Amino acid sequence: METTKMQKIASRPTIQSLERGLVLLRYVVSANEPIRLGELSVFLGIEKSSAHRLMATLIRQGYIVQDNQKQYLPGPMIMELASRIGNRLKVHDAAIPLLQQLAEETGETAHLGILSGDEAIMTHCVSSNHVLAVTSRIGDKEPLYCTALGKALICEMKPEKIKILLGSVRWKKYTDHTITSLRKYLRECEQIRSDGFAKDNEEYRLGVRCLAAPVRDFSGQIIAGIGISGPISRLHDKYFFQVSQTVKKIGIELSKQLGFVTK
Repeated sequence: METTKMQKIASRPTIQSLERGLVLLRYVVSANEPIRLGELSVFLGIEKSSAHRLMATLIRQGYIVQDNQKQYLPGPMIMELASRIGNRLKVHDAAIPLLQQLAEETGETAHLGILSGDEAIMTHCVSSNHVLAVTSRIGDKEPLYCTALGKALICEMKPEKIKILLGSVRWKKYTDHTITSLRKYLRECEQIRSDGFAKDNEEYRLGVRCLAAPVRDFSGQIIAGIGISGPISRLHDKYFFQVSQTVKKIGIELSKQLGFVTK
C-alpha cells in the first residue's frame, strides 16, 4: 500500500529545471571541496551553459557562492536554513521542562506554538490540574489576530508584512472583544513590544483569557511563542498582571537557553 502510494507520488509531473537545481545544490553541499562548473555539467549530463544558469539562480538566492577561482561553495542561505531547523528542534526539547514549570507556577494549561502559514499551531501542551481548565491539544491551530500565542509570534514583523500575512484573513468576530481591523491590531503589536507579552482577553473564546510571550533564537528572531490559557474566573484582573510576568519570565528563560542574550 505504502509502496504504491510512493510510486504514484514519484510518477507525478515535476519541474525539470527545479529538480536539476536541487540535485546540483545537494552535490555542492555534500562535497568536501569547492566544485567546478565542468564537474557539475558532467555529473548532471547537461551543457555547461545550462549548468551555469542553474548555478547563477542558486547564487542569486544565496544558496551557493563562488570563490576567487569561480568554484562553487555552499552559500549563507544553506547555513541559515540549517540553523533554523536546528533551533526548531532545540526549542521543543528545551521547552518541555519550562512548560511544566509554567503550568505549575500559574496553575493553568501551558502551551508552545509556532507560526504555520497564517495561523499558530500548538506543538506542546501541559494541562492544568484544575477540574475547570482550558483544553489544548498538540496540532490545534489558532488565528494570529485574536489569540495571545498568535500575537506573540508576529508582533515584531513590519506592518507591511503583517498586512500581507493577514491579507486573506476575514477578521471573523469570535466574540464582542475580538479585534477586527488591521489598524487596531498594529496598535496591539506596539503594546506587546512594549510589555514583552501578548494577551487575549476573551477575544477568541468567551470566558477564556490567555497570555503568551515570544521565544527567540540566538539572533533575536522570534521562532515560537509560549503561554497559558485559563478561565476568567481564575485569571481575573488582579491576578492577570501577576501571571503575565511569570509568562514573560519563562519566555525569556527559554530564549536564553536557545542562545539569545538579553540587553
